[in-house]
Amino acid sequence: MTMNAISKLAFVFLVVGAVILWGPVFGFSTFAADRGMNVETAASQNALLGINATDQTVQVAGNDDNPQKIGTVSNNLNQVATVSIEVVHIPNGSDGILQAHPAATNVDPGASTDATVECAEGTTLGVEDVRFRAEAEGSSVQITNATFTVTIDIQCGKGSGQISPTSSGLSGVFASNLTNGNSSQPQTIEFDLTTDLPSNETVTITLRDVQKNNRLDYTGTTIETTSSDSVSGRTAGNNGHDYEIVFDPNETIAGGETVTITINQVDASGSQAANSAPYDAVFQRSDKSDSESDTFDVN
Repeated sequence: MTMNAISKLAFVFLVVGAVILWGPVFGFSTFAADRGMNVETAASQNALLGINATDQTVQVAGNDDNPQKIGTVSNNLNQVATVSIEVVHIPNGSDGILQAHPAATNVDPGASTDATVECAEGTTLGVEDVRFRAEAEGSSVQITNATFTVTIDIQCGKGSGQISPTSSGLSGVFASNLTNGNSSQPQTIEFDLTTDLPSNETVTITLRDVQKNNRLDYTGTTIETTSSDSVSGRTAGNNGHDYEIVFDPNETIAGGETVTITINQVDASGSQAANSAPYDAVFQRSDKSDSESDTFDVN
């Protein structure tokens, strides 16, 4: 993932024992200078900590090889400072889902270090405005509780290394919502493998009751996957009211991998498409007895 241009700029200033922030994006609460240092405050060159954070959405996933950059932090003190970044608030999830960096890095005067973030837990939340805190400590100055916010697309349930084994062999199951009245639209189906999926086994996704009583129509769809594996769709049981997608790997897929399937030309123009929502999507491996499920809406 490539981070777009960084545009939001904040500086922390010392003014009569307090701190003011340059720029509208970041908040700041306290400054500690309890080691006897006096700092001139009249000019902008007295800026102590510079935070240059992206204004673009940054995606982090469990299969990322490296932490994702969210900005830079500059040491504008006249001394080496130990700089740290931490996550302080994720609106709809535990703060422990993400790990920010650096945890404690020495930065020379006038130098800067990247602020980055990565998954710490295998949880997918989607887009969240995550608040971070930057702190710096030098030999005679300490700056605390400089906060800034970056929009993060949290996809930590995806990818190797972040998924715990489950009895179903699956996790992170997902079926995207549809737009009511649209007669030809794509739908995304996604799941993570928590254990290896052998080439002679399949994953079946059953969309329950979607083709009943003028609801949705999948009969004219085409189905594809991002890999070279086989995937197909068919009208299924329950008097033909269900629709099934069958994923059949060409070779064994390692546990921890994410499978993404796209169903094209889904028809959600039926008179009962929205009224009968939400719909269940049941994910079942052929080599497991337990299943996972998700729901999707039409609106």
